[in-house]
Amino acid sequence: MLQRDKFIPLHSSTERISFDDINSILPEAEKFKHAVMWNTDSVKAADASKIQLSDNLIELRAFNESEELHIMKVDGKFIGRIRKDGIGDAAEVLEEAHLLWGNPKIANGSVSLTEARGVEIKLESLDFEGADELTNPNCRVFVLVRNYAYTDNNARFGFNDFRFVKFFTREVHKDE
Repeated sequence: MLQRDKFIPLHSSTERISFDDINSILPEAEKFKHAVMWNTDSVKAADASKIQLSDNLIELRAFNESEELHIMKVDGKFIGRIRKDGIGDAAEVLEEAHLLWGNPKIANGSVSLTEARGVEIKLESLDFEGADELTNPNCRVFVLVRNYAYTDNNARFGFNDFRFVKFFTREVHKDE
């Protein structure tokens, strides 16, 4: 059961956007701190100023603590939205820490999160809270996710959007 006292009040606005080609996304994405790219063959995260987009891109989230650019490829075009916190309509949010599965392996300034089941997430050139602690075998990478709540005219409650806020690390033990 969700507890209403766990919700954070803030103001937020959303702007719908679209791009005709992949190259027009890059100038917008570079304005943010981090980016996560889902390609047909990989998942990568990087500092947004250093990302390289490929023709295999299916989804992109570029974000910082106050806003996010979210783009998806639909029928050959890139559509999405920019969500900005601190301005706009009143909103209530619930924040959650989501574990990025995988054991960290550090090489050449990048971190790979790998699992025995074959999944790999590459964190390339990321500067985030606690990144220097990844040499600790119990330290794991998380992404803070902000969920936007709503109540409709029939008093039904739900979430109508979410966004990434930041990466961070935390020590995790097997019994948690």
